[in-house]
Amino acid sequence: PTPYKSTNDSQYTNWEYGVQKWWANNFMKYGIVSSKNIPTVYDQIHTENSKPVLTIIGLSPLPYKNGEDVSFVVNSLSLNPIKKIDVFINNTYLKSLKSTPFSVSFSPKEITGITNENTIRIVGYDVNDETGEATAVLKINN
Repeated sequence: PTPYKSTNDSQYTNWEYGVQKWWANNFMKYGIVSSKNIPTVYDQIHTENSKPVLTIIGLSPLPYKNGEDVSFVVNSLSLNPIKKIDVFINNTYLKSLKSTPFSVSFSPKEITGITNENTIRIVGYDVNDETGEATAVLKINN
């Protein structure tokens, strides 16, 4: 929000000069927006119903051994094609999957920071950049 009196903001002069200079060099690239030309329709592509729904399949609820391979498949249900799925373990990026079947395999001993109870998080992106997420618990016996 704009401060009540912009000049009371200690950063105002630092930013205002740069913003005004940019606008002077770029205003011709942008149309003037008024109440007569604001959008009047809703986005029918980026909706809650169009977000991908992801499911992690094949992950054992029982603990894996630290040297044992962990494998699972990501199932996606989406109105639009999935272009990529990112896989994270304990918020650390593991890999990206870009083609079906979306299958993952790794050894826990190769993952930095693995503990007895871990979170697998998958984030899927469709061709319209809608995202869906799913999480699952991964148990490891050290």
